[in-house]
Amino acid sequence: MPSLVVIEGANLGDAIELRAEPVTLGRLPNCDLPIRDERVSRRHCRVRQAVGGFLVEDLDSANGTYLNGRRIGAGAMLTPGDEIRVGNTTLRFTDSDGVHVRSRRRSTHEEDLMRTRA
Repeated sequence: MPSLVVIEGANLGDAIELRAEPVTLGRLPNCDLPIRDERVSRRHCRVRQAVGGFLVEDLDSANGTYLNGRRIGAGAMLTPGDEIRVGNTTLRFTDSDGVHVRSRRRSTHEEDLMRTRA
């Protein structure tokens, strides 16, 4: 079953399976995946099934929704391994087998630390 897994942030390890019904992410407790992150809007984004897969849509959030480091507008199709960032929280989209295609990329801060230590 396709799913979203939190790989960075206060909700680390939380996951939700994606089905035919849309999934809403945000700070509100009644969201399908409530996120404990002050930079996340109350109803931040939605993931829904579309022709050919799943689509992530920003819900006019204050800080935007990012897919693989790029801010999305109306919506973007997901492929296995894609990373969605909302506020300080990063989620990974997995396929039906739970396979992760991309590993978590280092942030600019982490890269700077690695250079300093080298």
